[in-house]
Amino acid sequence: MLEVNYDKQHKQFHSETNPEPFAYVPLPSDVFAVVGGTFAAAASLYAKLMVDSNIEMAAKFVQDLFGSDLDPQKVELGARGIMLFLVVVCNALMWLFFTKALRYSTSSVRVTTIQTIVNFIVTGLLGSYVFNDALSVQWWFGVSLIAAGLTVISSPKNAVPIPDNVDAEKKTK
Repeated sequence: MLEVNYDKQHKQFHSETNPEPFAYVPLPSDVFAVVGGTFAAAASLYAKLMVDSNIEMAAKFVQDLFGSDLDPQKVELGARGIMLFLVVVCNALMWLFFTKALRYSTSSVRVTTIQTIVNFIVTGLLGSYVFNDALSVQWWFGVSLIAAGLTVISSPKNAVPIPDNVDAEKKTK
């Protein structure tokens, strides 16, 4: 008989086969998905700062960091370089936490849904805070519809069962 040896994380992190002792504690996969969605939103913020024609805020940071007697074009180029570096780092961290969430989840659709919803909301809030973008009621309504649609799509009630005779049909062909 085949014996299954679980790693030590199987006992530490909860799943359907290893239920959590308290119902209100979020699953590690959900926490990892939220953190991954936040890093995805941060990557989009840094990407917008990198290509924005008004990069004075980042250039001022670089100038304060290295001294005020630098050439403005070099400072702007340095600021864009730092933003590019931060985009790459945030994307790498987003993928790290996304794969960790997939590792501890029983449903990749749930992880993708949570990360996408968090990405939308945090991106909107960062855009509002950093760029003074207006988040209208229409925007929030749209995000709510997207979140509701993703939730409906990812619910197990909408899963289409595969008929038992599918394998038999493939064998006869």
